[in-house]
Amino acid sequence: MLSIQTNRFELFNTDDDGVERNLGIVTVQLPSFEVPTNEYSGSGVGGTLNIPTIGVLNAMTVTLSFPKISKDNIRYFKLGKTTSFDLRADTTGTDPDTRGVVHIAERWSIQGPVTKCDPGKIEQKATGDASVEIQVFYAIHWIDGEQVLEWDALNTKFVVNGEDLLEETRRNIGL
Repeated sequence: MLSIQTNRFELFNTDDDGVERNLGIVTVQLPSFEVPTNEYSGSGVGGTLNIPTIGVLNAMTVTLSFPKISKDNIRYFKLGKTTSFDLRADTTGTDPDTRGVVHIAERWSIQGPVTKCDPGKIEQKATGDASVEIQVFYAIHWIDGEQVLEWDALNTKFVVNGEDLLEETRRNIGL
């Protein structure tokens, strides 16, 4: 696949009343998946090594950036409250064999508490650059309807392309 880009996306939130709402204009910085490491040095090591801590991931956040605070996105300013949202995207790419455009459906579903709210600024003829930071407790990602990633911090679950990377860890600790 060549020249892959997000063509269009929408961000949805389910309110307390169960109604799904489109959040309008927004930019989403997705979480960075990172394993913590411990540094080792000493006899037998020609320097230092950073060894990953298997079964643990560092804390993750998602940042939602809005041009301005509005009635649609002010719901995210409830600090400490767990929220969830769905990001649904149409990604396009070029098929190298046919040279035709290929559409790829992409979806992220993320849950966690809001921990930071920045109302941005007020300036003439400018956007407000507001943002909200959400701690990620649960994330799931689908591409063309197929689940490719699931991470659940509270249930020790990390699945990539159907492979449960923490299955043995859960078994070893009796979960």
